[in-house]
Amino acid sequence: MWKIIDTASLKVRLTVGVAAVAALGLGGLAAWTSMQMQQILVSSHKEDLKYIIERFPMDLEIYTEMVPLDQGAERAINNLAQPGKMIWIKDSQGQVLAKSSRLNQSKNAQQLLSLDDVPPTPQVRDLGGTYWLMCAVPLNIKAAAPGELYLAHDITRDQMLFWNQPHCLIYAWRGMVVVVVVVVAAAVVMEII
Repeated sequence: MWKIIDTASLKVRLTVGVAAVAALGLGGLAAWTSMQMQQILVSSHKEDLKYIIERFPMDLEIYTEMVPLDQGAERAINNLAQPGKMIWIKDSQGQVLAKSSRLNQSKNAQQLLSLDDVPPTPQVRDLGGTYWLMCAVPLNIKAAAPGELYLAHDITRDQMLFWNQPHCLIYAWRGMVVVVVVVVAAAVVMEII
């Protein structure tokens, strides 16, 4: 085969260059698509958490005007809790004042409640194979001493889907590279023969 193909030929070098550029371009496109998917996944969940952060103090103040703080906190939490989202409040001493009822059903409840180093901006954390987008923000309302509002969203399912997607893109990229190289090689061979 190498006897037939003249590697010094400009046509062969251009063909190999086109195949290499196509391979790198497709690889770059696959990497860019993967990063964009991760951004979209995390940013949509971050927006949900930011909405809860903004709304929670207002709900808590309304409820604490009607009932004692602990009951008002439970009501505000359960009002904003959604499937996969866990909410709890810790006082300045680290004691849990109130928590969502869904947190009692979570297998990660103890692990989540014991966390102290939670960042104020939502970040993804791996807790023993489950992935949580979490944050803790200061909570200051008139009816209560300062504390922290903790939010955690279970994104394990979405994270697994995200990790499977790049594998599909890599397989597609490899397939496209093979196709481009075969087509280019066939074109070169046909021209030479």
